[in-house]
Amino acid sequence: MYVPFLKFKKNEILSLKVLQEQVLDVITPFFDVPRIKDMNEDEFKKRIDMAEKDLGRHWNDDKKFYLDTFDINQDLRPDGLCPYSYAVQALGGYNIIPVVGIDRDDDHISFVESILPEMQTKEAAIRFLPSDFENYALIEDEIEDILGSTIEMCEHLDIILDCRVIVANRVNRIANEAAKFAESFCADYDVRNVILTGSSIPASIANVLPTNSETYFPRHEKQVWEEFNGNFNEELANAAFGDYG
Repeated sequence: MYVPFLKFKKNEILSLKVLQEQVLDVITPFFDVPRIKDMNEDEFKKRIDMAEKDLGRHWNDDKKFYLDTFDINQDLRPDGLCPYSYAVQALGGYNIIPVVGIDRDDDHISFVESILPEMQTKEAAIRFLPSDFENYALIEDEIEDILGSTIEMCEHLDIILDCRVIVANRVNRIANEAAKFAESFCADYDVRNVILTGSSIPASIANVLPTNSETYFPRHEKQVWEEFNGNFNEELANAAFGDYG
């Protein structure tokens, strides 16, 4: 399985539509709702409405995708709801795999727990950041306290090790930390997929090269994946590659 991490942009959704069916069969996209500067509730709702219309034109509603509001201010309350609750309910006609994390607010986690019993397949994903998977022992109690009941409700659980922007001098370290964390987590919980993702490109492409120019830039996320995949025991769970499109 390949998991491209996308931003709900129209051309991203359209690009998935035009893939050959046998290619799309092994792809499960992960959509992050994009944040704009000083986003308020109305702007957030507009983003979700645009995504719903684009999915309606270009997406098979039986095909699964992950959905997260990682970049969105959790203090927003569109129509009195937390951002994640609003987004999932507004996109209720689609086959969404919900995403949680130890950094999410109580309303987000409670909402996911409220919809799991109603899902045909009770599945969810937990997203971990580099600061989370540096050392499993340091956060294992926090995982159980915050997400233990969510995990218990799942028939299928995926974990996402999101390396964020990867710099060259951290490739070996982050790959080894991710593999050790994944093996420790899988020893405690039944996991379907371990998804490793990240990006070599910073938020601003101008930090990599100037306008009207070209450069060679190594794909550090591919290097991390190769080292992670060599160290992780796939008898514990399926390992899947992801990157930021």
